[in-house]
Amino acid sequence: MNSHSPINYLVLSVVLLCIGAVVEPLRAQESPAPAPARGMSQAQLEALVREMADTARGGGGVLQFEYDGVILLCVSDVANDRMRILAPIGDYDGITPQQKDLMLVANFHTALDARYAVSRGVLYAAFIHPLSTLDAGEVGSAVRQVATLMQTFGGDYSSGALNFQGQAPTRKPSGKTPL
Repeated sequence: MNSHSPINYLVLSVVLLCIGAVVEPLRAQESPAPAPARGMSQAQLEALVREMADTARGGGGVLQFEYDGVILLCVSDVANDRMRILAPIGDYDGITPQQKDLMLVANFHTALDARYAVSRGVLYAAFIHPLSTLDAGEVGSAVRQVATLMQTFGGDYSSGALNFQGQAPTRKPSGKTPL
């Protein structure tokens, strides 16, 4: 098996997220807890993701699933009212400077609600949002956008929904300094 496969990055992501799940509650104790959430619950989020997924396993805040051939992770933290849907793309150190520039342009024009993000040396397609204010339509859109953003890395750099007017992400950066 290739040591840089998406499965290896997903396993690494799960391990790192589990470590974070132990450390973050300790940090959260240092600041006041947010008010109890009223909208989307962790169980509702996971049920919606399972309905869309081709396969899914896990729960209780960490759900690994496959959608449209892409392996994704849904992580939710009720205590801090946050959720993430992630798809590992690869090793950030293996990305060219031009690809990094194109990702930044895409984050502004074509990535929409999903974004390219880096954590602990891994490049991800990611959707990050407060848990309680999500609705079912946003969850579906988030899953589709993250999967599409991962699939279009190196090409269109698009989450697929629409493109704001402006510089196309596939254009080579001009190198000009903004005024």
